[in-house]
Amino acid sequence: NNLSIGDLLKMWFKAHDKEHLFHVIKDVIEDERLLFVIDGVDELTDIVSARQAISKIEIHSELSKTRIIYSSRPYGYRLLQDAFSKIKEVHLLPFSDVQQKQFINYWYEKWLSSIGNADQDYAKTQTTNFLEDLKRSSELKHLAENPLLLSILITQKLRDSVLPNNKVKALEAITEYLTNIHPKKRVTSASIIDHEKFNFDLVEIFEVLAIHIHRNINGGVIEKTSAKK
Repeated sequence: NNLSIGDLLKMWFKAHDKEHLFHVIKDVIEDERLLFVIDGVDELTDIVSARQAISKIEIHSELSKTRIIYSSRPYGYRLLQDAFSKIKEVHLLPFSDVQQKQFINYWYEKWLSSIGNADQDYAKTQTTNFLEDLKRSSELKHLAENPLLLSILITQKLRDSVLPNNKVKALEAITEYLTNIHPKKRVTSASIIDHEKFNFDLVEIFEVLAIHIHRNINGGVIEKTSAKK
């Protein structure tokens, strides 16, 4: 449709019973102070829809001098690269050792707070122990460079008191999280009501797909349209 960015934002605020906040955004749009962060550009249902959405955003950006930040995984961006008129690429670096330490310590502090414990020394000790565990496995150390995967490893440690002892076990835990737990959290955070129930095991579907990708797809990535077939 031909709704403007402002119209879409107003609809979104209204859907969340926050329509009064749109007046603040409206002023920001009109006086060119708006910074748009478009997350998950590569997560739209198909390439055509993604291109149409990007085209609308790009036109609005030109007309209103709005600054846009897109986020996407590298593969998804490569598929849509020619849809962007003017763009400066910025690649996120892996988590450094310092960032990993800060991230792990933050997790432990929040966990202790959730159980009514304010012992900061304990959080620091557990963080040090966690980092020592990572050093013993170069494979786990590599996984810890990704914030989401590091979060899953921390969850494993909190639940089982130990990290997985090899990469295979770590990947099993990560797969379980990414195929079952993480999608549910995304649906909840996006306020999506999903009444659809499946009468099949999603893991079995991914197993078949993984074997197909391993045998037939160079690079280890498959387009969604091909995967559906």
